Amino acid sequence: VVSANSGLVTGAVGIGFSFTTIGFIMRGASGAHLNPAVTLGVMAADPPLAYEFNKISGFAYIVCQLAGSILGALLCSRVIPLSIDIVDEPATTDSPAIHHKGSVTFMVRGVLSADHGLSVFIFELVCTFALVWVYFATMIDQRSRRRSGGFGPLAIGLGITVGVLAEGPGTGASMSPARTVAPAVAFGVYQHLVAPLLGTMFGGLGAGMLYSYLFLFKPDDISDVYRITAVPGKTEVELYQEGQWQ
Repeated sequence: VVSANSGLVTGAVGIGFSFTTIGFIMRGASGAHLNPAVTLGVMAADPPLAYEFNKISGFAYIVCQLAGSILGALLCSRVIPLSIDIVDEPATTDSPAIHHKGSVTFMVRGVLSADHGLSVFIFELVCTFALVWVYFATMIDQRSRRRSGGFGPLAIGLGITVGVLAEGPGTGASMSPARTVAPAVAFGVYQHLVAPLLGTMFGGLGAGMLYSYLFLFKPDDISDVYRITAVPGKTEVELYQEGQWQ
């Protein structure tokens, strides 16, 4: 509610740094997915042997992500006074102020949501694809993890910030199936859910499949002609699997 009154940048930075903080906390325990789109991408990908992730774990992650999001939205609905007015545009000499009730603030809504479902789908598809791509590049790919110094959660947080700035006014900037579903369940408002839900799901799946196809590999997939490294007795793929890529 505060960020709705303070502007888009405040909300974008707040959300981005929140995910960064939680990502640093959770990456050792669970990989810090935090987003069903990321989990769907990991499940659809063919990652290196150093990052095995079976379908049962994936579905358990998604259930926990949805449950946590819904509980958080329910908590907000009880703690934050949703009867207050949020001013979108202040009054002028020619027009009255444009405002809405606080409960709308928590919904994934933008100026495109009501009448431009295809545009919402494309925005969410592209932004979620980019976000999950960042996750794969900084949290799964061993080469990037070593060179980034372990700052993957910060890159993901910045990616979320950019996504909110890019699509926030138009769509509400979900970039997560859980973010789309949770407030709808908490507040009982189910309009305009299909486009952002499908966009975030297909964005995560597409990013996971494409990144793993282009950049992640297993030893059996590499021809002998490429098995030349500076370390005697070690192939490039084996070094990759061991996290020793230099």
